[in-house]
Amino acid sequence: MRASGAKASNEAMRYRRMMMMMMTVIAIVGLIFGARYSQRTGDDVVMTADAPSEHDGPRAIIGDANEWLPPQREIGARFLERERDACAFASAPTVSSAVRGAQPRLITKKVTTAALRDAFTLPALLKRSGKTSVQHAHPAYHIVAGGSVERMTTLETFIERYLRTDDVANVSFVFDSMSDVLSDKRLKSKSSGKSLVPRRLGHAVDEPEAVIPVLSVGGDGAGLAMHQHDATLLTLLHGYKLWLVAAPEVAMPDFVFDSMHGYGYMLLEDALKHRGEASMSGVQWCVQPPNTAVYLPGHWWHATVNLGEAVAFAEQLGGGFTPMAYEAAAATTGKQRAQTLSAHARDYMFKDKVDVAIKTAQEAIEVDPLQVMARFVLAESYARLKKAPEALQSMRDAAEAVRSSSRRATPPVPELFADSLLRIAYTLCVPLAELSKEAVPMGMELIREALEAVPTSLENNILSDVLGECSPDKVVRQEQ
Repeated sequence: MRASGAKASNEAMRYRRMMMMMMTVIAIVGLIFGARYSQRTGDDVVMTADAPSEHDGPRAIIGDANEWLPPQREIGARFLERERDACAFASAPTVSSAVRGAQPRLITKKVTTAALRDAFTLPALLKRSGKTSVQHAHPAYHIVAGGSVERMTTLETFIERYLRTDDVANVSFVFDSMSDVLSDKRLKSKSSGKSLVPRRLGHAVDEPEAVIPVLSVGGDGAGLAMHQHDATLLTLLHGYKLWLVAAPEVAMPDFVFDSMHGYGYMLLEDALKHRGEASMSGVQWCVQPPNTAVYLPGHWWHATVNLGEAVAFAEQLGGGFTPMAYEAAAATTGKQRAQTLSAHARDYMFKDKVDVAIKTAQEAIEVDPLQVMARFVLAESYARLKKAPEALQSMRDAAEAVRSSSRRATPPVPELFADSLLRIAYTLCVPLAELSKEAVPMGMELIREALEAVPTSLENNILSDVLGECSPDKVVRQEQ
């Protein structure tokens, strides 16, 4: 892990600039959403709110509209009652000291302010940003697609449709880095003029321009299976969040890497069954309470489970894998190794090391044939090399891997199935369309399959605006 004041290498900075450019392209697509206007509310906060539509009436919010809800399911309520104060992470007084320690840390002092917490109560957030379009994704898709978030809907619609639902197959997270919900324009102190949302991590590592701010909103039991990325600092404003964390070189059992869990309480149930076993001995457990921050060093494995509804913002470095992270992968096996290799292959592809990306992705697939992300990397890498037959076959294999994963999912997750097919269709219809006449018909067929599984799968999906020759209206015309 880099120390405070360390400078990123030229390659790392180039990688981060590329990632930011990609995110900017996605943001441009998001410009189709509505205008906003300013207003002042509260004693010490200047906020802007979304412009109301003449057709907008009061919206019904399931449950208590005035607060974020505690655990509603027995497993979460019992676990929180028993382990509310349990955390294996050492505490740190500041973010800078946490970074220097190069270990997971829980920061409890001067993390949030009353004004910031008040700004993210449920009524205040809906009033200020209810009609703002935010990015969200099924947690399993977020991992399968390597961190992609391609759905956008208004925050109030997300809360109504996804946050408070009894359908465990329909659990979705807001992972938003594009809207202005966290912006200084939206949130600043009226008295000082300063942002209410602190920016700590970038300054602690002397790379403020490399930090990506992310709004996180998830319902009771929503969670992510084991994954890894660059260093992150997550400030929890409301709710409780369980962390399962391990160092990059720690080997873990396959079940914690099962992205098809997609529902955090399923992961929690399995983790509790195996908690005392040797295979889980390297996993640290921590229940993060509200008004605290968790610092996680780069490329540490982590899974999370919301114990009740949870609202947070993360500061995440956008860098690639370090040589140390590559070396740590050698100690892993099974799904863990396959997921690690897939992430490394994607990293190599972004760094234009295409031949290495292909070799690494192929190794991941040998370990786990259902590694969809590795097949994405193969197809896009072959496309860069103008190898159309190999790219098309990789996409066929990716679609079949998605179908196989969907068939074994319990409960079934149709949204995950449809979104994954749309992601494959995008690769066929855009980067591969110029290389082969077969690509577009294949892409259109996958779009039809996705729509058959979830008829609304193209609604609020930013890919629907960038599908080129496979645009939804062309698919509909062909069917007619």
